[in-house]
Amino acid sequence: MSTTAPKREPLPLSADNHRWLTTELREWEREGLISSDTAGAITDRYTVSDSPAHRITAVRVILGLGASFLGIGLIWLVAANLDQLSPLLRFVVVTVLWIGLAVAAELTRDLVSAALKLLSALAFGAVVFQAAQSLQVPAYRPVLLLAWGLGALLYAYARTSRAAGFVGITVLAAWYVWQAMDAAGGVVTFTGAILLLSVAAVAIAALHPPEWRAFGRLWLALGAIMSLVGLFTAALPQATGENLWSGGLTAGLILVIGLAAAALWRSGRDEQVELAIAGAGLLFGVVFSLWRPISSGSGMLPSDFTALMWVRTGLAIVAFLLVAGAWAIVGARRQLAMISAAAVVAVVIFTTFQSFAVFAPIISGATLFLAVGAVMILTGIVAERARRRIGSEVASS
Repeated sequence: MSTTAPKREPLPLSADNHRWLTTELREWEREGLISSDTAGAITDRYTVSDSPAHRITAVRVILGLGASFLGIGLIWLVAANLDQLSPLLRFVVVTVLWIGLAVAAELTRDLVSAALKLLSALAFGAVVFQAAQSLQVPAYRPVLLLAWGLGALLYAYARTSRAAGFVGITVLAAWYVWQAMDAAGGVVTFTGAILLLSVAAVAIAALHPPEWRAFGRLWLALGAIMSLVGLFTAALPQATGENLWSGGLTAGLILVIGLAAAALWRSGRDEQVELAIAGAGLLFGVVFSLWRPISSGSGMLPSDFTALMWVRTGLAIVAFLLVAGAWAIVGARRQLAMISAAAVVAVVIFTTFQSFAVFAPIISGATLFLAVGAVMILTGIVAERARRRIGSEVASS
């Protein structure tokens, strides 16, 4: 009686190695060394891994920073109006530069091509702002960011550029926050917009098909970072401005509910856990934004604190550390160093702020850091022991 071996998971390969393998397989098939079925079976045993192909190196950082500075400088040049040129000529110059960069990105490859694609996405913003100036559209309008973000994102997906995708997603996020804040200011509006965006980004990441996995990881990273930023703001002991709810938040909430429902239906357990973390950040953020017994006129000395103030401060700290720790674990599981690093940096900044803003009159910042560090080390030890135990059980089964 023959048994069928269980189908194994495809092994990850870098993009270059996968490209070399498929090229060799085509050659072997053409020479008659293997059949097309055999070539397909071998190809199915491997998949392109995002981690090796997008490893952070000094060259990548230098090229990325250089492209960013050039793009920002180009937009700044447009913002300076270029008074020596007519509006039409300014628009033509900026457009030609943008098209030239896009063409150059297609004629090059690897890191240089990625840097040029990043620069093309940034240059598109200069085109948008210059077109608005030529058409007498006010420059300080959020709709210009919407046009820039959508154009950059379409270019990113069309040319498979994560660098351009980062520009597009970031600009679209800035547009939504600006649009929401333009209608109603206040901490609730800001934190609500940021945290709604975080849930939407995580849901969009879960909805990406396998062939666009790299973009899904980008959306996930941005969603995690926005979750940390929003919850950090909500956990602040004091805030200024009125707590107003805007129509933009209502529209965002409806969109988030739809995206989250679709993601929960189509995704697996890992994606559902990530959605739960983002949802918890949203829930905590809204609660702490609305619940502020510490007014802007209240004192910050321990004698000025009521019992309710202490309860709110303690719960906010616990909630932030829980969400940040959860995102750090997600970053480790997904091999996304950006998420893990953002979570660690957020915890350090948050702990420092709370130690000076709230706990400085009671305990020193060093003592608070020691306490948080001890908790984090114990948590890490327990998590590592659990990971090793699960790994040994899987290996022995």
